[in-house]
Amino acid sequence: YVYAVEKPAKMDLLLHLLKEKQMYSVLIFSRTKHGADKISRRLKAAGVLSVSIHSDRTQKQRQHALDSFKRGKYQVLVATDIAARGIDVEGISHVINYDVPAYPEDYVHRIGRTGRAAATGDALTFVSQDEDKHLHMIEKFIGRKLKFENCAGFTSTRPQPAPPQPAEKHRPRVSGNQYFSKKKTIKPKQPTSTSTNRDSSSGVSIHASHKQRQRRAKRRQFQR
Repeated sequence: YVYAVEKPAKMDLLLHLLKEKQMYSVLIFSRTKHGADKISRRLKAAGVLSVSIHSDRTQKQRQHALDSFKRGKYQVLVATDIAARGIDVEGISHVINYDVPAYPEDYVHRIGRTGRAAATGDALTFVSQDEDKHLHMIEKFIGRKLKFENCAGFTSTRPQPAPPQPAEKHRPRVSGNQYFSKKKTIKPKQPTSTSTNRDSSSGVSIHASHKQRQRRAKRRQFQR
């Protein structure tokens, strides 16, 4: 069973399920040590017999908590993945993933603790919005979709997430001039017009030659 629920409402959902369902031996998984202690404290405050184990507990404390859980002294055992390694408890009625594990392998190990020794058991997972990505990784790892359920008598404020859509491959839109540059038309330079145009054959200024002829003509006239 997979439930879409906002993170602040997870404890409300847990208490609702513990009250409504036949849950007599429940193993709850938390991602962190602080989270495991917090869950256990809140359950105790609500009147649920609970104990937590994690790596900060001594070996003696962990073993005592585990033995008490096996004998039925506690209805709920809250554990982290590291502390739960090697735990072998028969008759667990429910495994609850209070936090979705970050690694799909941990999910498989968690739910494998139900139904041992030919018994039956249920696995429940609470999924908040920021944990959707972890759920998709689990589905990919186990090769099947996990169906979201509605919990009778409990209203979640979070809508069920839509299944991930395959990413569409778009060809980049490229304008033609990124591949084919326009040829630049080089215009020939226009000759600069000046007041003293040169004769192409003589290379002498036409205006200057005319003045020289005028001076020579005046000189000859004076000599006469």
